[in-house]
Amino acid sequence: MSVRQLGAVAHGFTSFITLQQATASKDDPARLLSIPLAAQYAPSSAQHRCCAVLGFLLSGFSTPLHLPLLLLAVHSILVDQCAVCSLVVHRLRHSITRGRRVPFLCGLKLWEYMRDYFPIKLVKTSDLDPKHNYVMGFHPHGVLVAGAFTNFCVYATGFRQLFPGITSYMLMLPLWFRAPFFRDYIMCAGLIPSDKESASYPLQQRRGGTAVVIAVGGAPEALDAHPGTFNVLLAKKKGFIKMAMEQGAHLVPIFSFGENEVFDQVENSRGTWLRWTQERLQGLMGISLPLFHARGVFQYSFGLMPYRKHIHTVGEWAMLYMSQL
Repeated sequence: MSVRQLGAVAHGFTSFITLQQATASKDDPARLLSIPLAAQYAPSSAQHRCCAVLGFLLSGFSTPLHLPLLLLAVHSILVDQCAVCSLVVHRLRHSITRGRRVPFLCGLKLWEYMRDYFPIKLVKTSDLDPKHNYVMGFHPHGVLVAGAFTNFCVYATGFRQLFPGITSYMLMLPLWFRAPFFRDYIMCAGLIPSDKESASYPLQQRRGGTAVVIAVGGAPEALDAHPGTFNVLLAKKKGFIKMAMEQGAHLVPIFSFGENEVFDQVENSRGTWLRWTQERLQGLMGISLPLFHARGVFQYSFGLMPYRKHIHTVGEWAMLYMSQL
């Protein structure tokens, strides 16, 4: 079926449901099941925004498809026994640790559409001296981490203009860097593994101008990402402070208002069987599995597209040079 035929089918379905809603009486029980649909003739800019976010979601949801490829990871026994492959592994590991951002891809118009979908705004409260390095603690993690990605990985919100001379690198679970192809995809946006060696490497550049962004709460914090709540996990998440002290970097606390509002999540209070299951799976796989939902592409009732909620990311320089402690 061609794209034109798919579009015709979608348009016909939308028209049919809209007609049913318009003709159903208020007392009609079927009206209770009616689905609020998105506008049939949305502006092209709105369509572009939806497509940009949908593409971002699909690229993330495709990660389970790469899990079988982990058998081909660089830590396999066969690779380690091969001298030539060991050299390749060394070079690959060195590349991952240093990051491999592609400025052209980070500056695509696509990311501006994604920014405007929510929209997302980066709020500057003070200047950052490019002669120093910085560790930025980002809260909350949320489900999508849309604020951190849009502000610090791509060039959509003007980070380079607001903080000239500063290059940001965002940390991600090392698990995803073992998946071929997907690893190269995320590295194009300046993502690096969150292990100690990779996270501290950019901070070892004594000329300054480097910022490492850490979603401090990590995967466990995603399980608490419910609208109207701000649960920040810090009690056992102090490794980033130690790293800043060791590397003589400044701390920059960052809070992203609205990050938890873009998705609803199935109730999973601590002590429930669902939360117990999620925590066990997280301990086994290293990633959390929040059961989230929001709106759809063609309707507003249910789906995996995030709600259009404002996200304001605010940072405040801690004014503390860690090497002086």
